Amino acid sequence: MNRGGSTSHIFQMNGTENARFNPSGHFVPGANNTYNIGASNNVWKNIYATTFTGALDGNAATATNSTMLNGFGYNDFKGQGEVWVEA
Repeated sequence: MNRGGSTSHIFQMNGTENARFNPSGHFVPGANNTYNIGASNNVWKNIYATTFTGALDGNAATATNSTMLNGFGYNDFKGQGEVWVEA
């Protein structure tokens, strides 16, 4: 970890910045759309957040209750079966 002066804490490897805590306290990658958090064989157990923005993959076998689908005519979806939405 490189202290990066008094405003940022920079994480780098072989002189390349991988991530940093910026002056606003945000943890950001060293380059856009380049680095992962975790790996396929070394994952984080839980992530706690108020809002999620981005691609989210999954399937009905791992889904939980959803109210978002009510707008498509599905009420009380319990994560069973498949849901298809066509334009």
